[in-house]
Amino acid sequence: MPPVSHPFKRGGLIILMNYNDHDPPHVHVKYQSDVWNYRTEIRNRNWMKPGKELPSSLKVLVEAWIEAHEQELLEQWENARNRRPVSIVGRTMMRWEEWSELANDETLWREHRERGLLK
Repeated sequence: MPPVSHPFKRGGLIILMNYNDHDPPHVHVKYQSDVWNYRTEIRNRNWMKPGKELPSSLKVLVEAWIEAHEQELLEQWENARNRRPVSIVGRTMMRWEEWSELANDETLWREHRERGLLK
């Protein structure tokens, strides 16, 4: 299962995508060496069952990252479904504290999106 994110330094998270996976488009979140129990849909960020609950601060972080990179993730989903190479999404690696701050501040989030700083 190839990664589609840089590792999040805090929380030990990495976001992965499985080749030729089932619909709906979704990603797997590797947390504490577990890849299969944390899955969320790309378009609406619904967490898929069966599964475990991520700690709420990590859940918000993952959802914010997916929202910021939704279009790129959907493109990678198509690549994976068609057995083409999957690439890391996002140009820069943002520190945990920056994502955490963004995820919890709607005004700051909106400003970053409008200025194109989340790609």
